[in-house]
Amino acid sequence: MKKSLKQFFLRCKNRFFLFVFLFQYLSKKTSPKVLSKKLFENYFYDIGLYFKYAAFNEQSYSLSNLEAQIMAVTHSLEKRMSFKNFKTRENLNFLTRYLKLLKNYQKVKPPENHIFVNSSFVIFETWLKETKERGQDDALDILEEIEVLIAKLRPQNNLAEGGTRQLLAEDIIKKAQGDFSQLVNSRFSIRDFSEMKADSEIIKQAVALAQKSPSVCNRQASKVYLYNDEDWIQEILKLQNGNRGFNNKIKTLLIVTADLRSFKETGERNQMFIDGGLFAMTLLHALHYYGLAACSLNWSVESDVDIAVHQLAKIPEHDKVIFLIAVGHLPECFLVPISVRKNIDEVLIIQDGR
Repeated sequence: MKKSLKQFFLRCKNRFFLFVFLFQYLSKKTSPKVLSKKLFENYFYDIGLYFKYAAFNEQSYSLSNLEAQIMAVTHSLEKRMSFKNFKTRENLNFLTRYLKLLKNYQKVKPPENHIFVNSSFVIFETWLKETKERGQDDALDILEEIEVLIAKLRPQNNLAEGGTRQLLAEDIIKKAQGDFSQLVNSRFSIRDFSEMKADSEIIKQAVALAQKSPSVCNRQASKVYLYNDEDWIQEILKLQNGNRGFNNKIKTLLIVTADLRSFKETGERNQMFIDGGLFAMTLLHALHYYGLAACSLNWSVESDVDIAVHQLAKIPEHDKVIFLIAVGHLPECFLVPISVRKNIDEVLIIQDGR
């Protein structure tokens, strides 16, 4: 007990000195000094909200935390099923975490399961079926424990979807050239590419369309760094945590950034992610429109990795990395995760009156 208290106070002390250091650093960098104080206070506000609501402590997960984490871990299985040669043993960590999440979910289970939870059951059962067909399930004792728990939690008629679906390049290209609804509904994160490298001129046209994205006061802070050197790409991908299993197929890589020099004052401290995100989504639609396959690769990293990619990819410090996009040509036939969507009533909240 004394040891844990000592560690707690040591962490508090270290964080206090970190905050003091940051404040002093900002005071030197900004003028007038009141701006550094406001910026510090507002970032501290951001930190407080993130600590309060994000999924940090598994022992105190909210129902929403659990539902989101259940989807995240089983979507990892779903993604791997879209690979031509996925291996069961590589998924053991995901299965262990899934079992732990289901046990916690069982304690707080609502009258009706969220679609993420019901979809996770279908994903697991589809994954298990394919695993058994490959004869790779004999060494995983955890599978039976998960099956028993799912049997207790699943509804009698589970209508949720999960797993993968097979698509044809010809159909996808045709729909991408249709109306906006067809364009959006036919776009998927594709993790399988043909041997042919993506044409830089086509990417240039897609980026030109993305330039029509809105930006704060038309400052247009977004940029795209394009990489075609395969050895260089593989070095960059080692710093990103979502490309395992298909990284060897990535022959063209884009890094979307936002220029921090385009923003000012405290209120715009997160604007680079808003503008960069809007730009990136338009770019994904544009790449799809021009018949290219693409997959967003998150840039959810800590500071040391962010510094490393700026150095390795030769990106100036002031260009904040938003995320990466793997780009290639569509193979004739390929698999994509189903990636179930939430009910529209969860997403659109109509506020009738005050």
